[in-house]
Amino acid sequence: MKTLLTVSLVLLCFAMPLSAEQVRVAGTRVNLRAQPGLDAEVVGQVERGEILAQVSRQDDWVEVLPPPHVVFWVHGDFIEDEMVVGSRLNVRSGPGVNYAILATLERGDRVVQRDAFTDWVSIAPPSDATLWIASDLVLPVRPEPPPQHVEPDIPSGPDPVRIPAPEQRPDRDLRPVEPAPRPAVLPPVVERTPPPPPEDLELIPLDGQGERVEREGILRPAGFVFGRPSRYRLTQSRGHLIETTAYVRGNEAQLQSLLGHAVRIEGVEYWVQGARYPVLVPEQIILISGQ
Repeated sequence: MKTLLTVSLVLLCFAMPLSAEQVRVAGTRVNLRAQPGLDAEVVGQVERGEILAQVSRQDDWVEVLPPPHVVFWVHGDFIEDEMVVGSRLNVRSGPGVNYAILATLERGDRVVQRDAFTDWVSIAPPSDATLWIASDLVLPVRPEPPPQHVEPDIPSGPDPVRIPAPEQRPDRDLRPVEPAPRPAVLPPVVERTPPPPPEDLELIPLDGQGERVEREGILRPAGFVFGRPSRYRLTQSRGHLIETTAYVRGNEAQLQSLLGHAVRIEGVEYWVQGARYPVLVPEQIILISGQ
């Protein structure tokens, strides 16, 4: 019974309105953001070919309903048996009060719980939550036109001569004719440009600046030493030693809330003057559970 209730809630939360205009993702690992802008928090990602329901458009951004696999967060003190017990509960993009508010829930609202992190609980996207995607990374989904009814051409004048149908051979004439396959139409490949480096950094003239990378480690403070390009660094433990692998520049509130946690950072890497390690500008930060 509980399984059926959970499935019903998922279908209720993520059912795509039949009247909504749809768009198809035309890029690989495209970011869904909390607000329409490159500096807004990345809430999740979608892959090429996924269909999203469009809510509105604003300049170079499209507001869409989040797909079911995107994770939202609420404080666990206000959830009991997958029901909101507080008078009003904020739904955020990450497990902390420094993350953006994406929607609100009222007392008695049902949620679909997925996982927990410290005092926070991840849930399926609420029905009134929306996210933003760059308009040049989606294509409109055009509905196929209905078949046109063609009236038969009835000749005037004398009755036409009826020609008897040829004798049919059961081994060949009665076999259905297979329609010719329609050629697949693929959306054009849209290349994403990496986010620019912070303006206060002086880049080393090297090939490959702005390369997309994925790194894991513990996020720690970099200390207040003159000349360091960031207050945060990504580290790896080598026995009793803590080794820096990169400096991290991004959303200050978000990075501050993740200090001491194991994370996987996906973003672009820059080498700057006077720094021993590269500077990593995140596009997405994922908490690594169990570490």
